[in-house]
Amino acid sequence: MRIIRHYISKEVLFTFGATLIVLLAILLVQRLALMLNEVISGGISPNIILSMIGVQVLRFIAELVPLSFLLASIAAFGRLYKDSEMVAMFALGMPLSTLYRLLFQLAIPLSIILLLLNFFLIPHFSLRFHDIQQQAREEAQLTIIKAGTFKELSRGKNIVYVREISDNQQEIKDVFIKTLENDGAYSVTLAKTGQQEIDVQTGIRFLVLNDGKRYTFFQNGGVDILDYDEIILRLDSTVEQMIPKMAAFSSADIFARLDLIFFQMEFERRLSASISLLILVIMIPALAHSGPRQGRFGNLLAAIFVYVIYFNLLNLAQTWMRKGTTPYWLGIWWVHIVMLVIAAVIAYRFSKRM
Repeated sequence: MRIIRHYISKEVLFTFGATLIVLLAILLVQRLALMLNEVISGGISPNIILSMIGVQVLRFIAELVPLSFLLASIAAFGRLYKDSEMVAMFALGMPLSTLYRLLFQLAIPLSIILLLLNFFLIPHFSLRFHDIQQQAREEAQLTIIKAGTFKELSRGKNIVYVREISDNQQEIKDVFIKTLENDGAYSVTLAKTGQQEIDVQTGIRFLVLNDGKRYTFFQNGGVDILDYDEIILRLDSTVEQMIPKMAAFSSADIFARLDLIFFQMEFERRLSASISLLILVIMIPALAHSGPRQGRFGNLLAAIFVYVIYFNLLNLAQTWMRKGTTPYWLGIWWVHIVMLVIAAVIAYRFSKRM
């Protein structure tokens, strides 16, 4: 029996590692594409993309572990059923409880690791991500401007041309800027020199231009000409306060403010990954069961369907909790209770068939 447990554990863990790597790669590529889009629009600096992705890896891993373990177990058991190995194990007297014990021996350490990640490591890296994100925004607009070329900034609101950029990327010379105004008019701003400044409180970026002219062209055909020594243009089209998200708060801060709804939500969210992993384990033997001639993809689709329902219910519960639709004390616990009952029913009916 010990050999059987070792064999099944090895099969599940190997598949789990491969599944986690594949899902993590897909998520990282998707996030990289979003960040590159932000770089193109002038939202962040290209120099800090790898740092921003790197500090998010742990958070992505924590989010993917429950799904990866579910899919890996289904795939591993599906192969054992297809090759009739699982049938042979049961025929040799292996009880169903051994299968559950084996799965929980793998899942419980993973759930403990998820608790450590969500309550200690991820908050630290989330705060680091916030700092890098601020730095990326501070460097963004001027680092993507190339001397001698036209560049769109602020999602097309500003078109900028500069003849020369200083070596430290802080000062631009011989500047041309065309700006689309909200009332349909547009303006052309010329300047000999300029530099970027950032409002510390709001994070809004401004371009300070010196010694130039500003031409404003109105829809009725009128033109306004302004000579200036210094003018400040706003680069960001929307106000986006750069404040740390709830995930960046330390566990001590969360525990100290559990009487506040958002901190209660964050506390329950950090617990959800570990709880959902253990609840999903209860369903795995039933979801993985298949005949020798039955395809494995049907079981995987069923597992994904169960996970999607679980995940969407958690998001719905958080939304209801935030809006006050559900009582404060109920939180998102009702989702785990409902899924636990469903898992117990599925496991009980499966045990009766075995």
